Amino acid sequence: DLERGFALMSSSREAAQRHGHVVAMAWADTQQMDELYWTGAWRELLPRTEEMIEMTRSAAPVLMVIDAYIFRARLRLARGNVEGALEDSARLLEHARAQGDPQVSFPALATRGQVLYEAGEEEEAGAAVDELLARWRESPSSAAGPWVAEIAHVLEGLGRGAELAEASDGHFRLGLGTQ
Repeated sequence: DLERGFALMSSSREAAQRHGHVVAMAWADTQQMDELYWTGAWRELLPRTEEMIEMTRSAAPVLMVIDAYIFRARLRLARGNVEGALEDSARLLEHARAQGDPQVSFPALATRGQVLYEAGEEEEAGAAVDELLARWRESPSSAAGPWVAEIAHVLEGLGRGAELAEASDGHFRLGLGTQ
């Protein structure tokens, strides 16, 4: 339920502001990019991603730049700027690998795979998805996230749709998958 999620995030943002919690405010601002993306407010989203990417060149936490690169890569791809999307997804993956956290690397690998697939780089797209699935299998406590939709599309396009079900089997049995 996206609308409920957006309302809860708005409440989180308000609480962070009310209490002056700078880190929580920055996180909530980053999460607001989801709302802008899914509601089609791309004209507002693109400058935010660019501002966040620019800020991270000096001081902002790496986690925030990862979301910015994900959304800017998606927007560039949707607008036909394949080269820009490829650049963003490569930088995204570089930042994610530096962190090593599955919560960061899984969405980064999924976005990279999606961009490569849409760019016609099927072998590289398959390699990105293979890395993601291998790491997910090695991390049974990592829950599935929205990135699953991206890799499902790539795997289906590569004629490998059944692999997602195989990789997710243990996660769903543990109740860690999406509903």
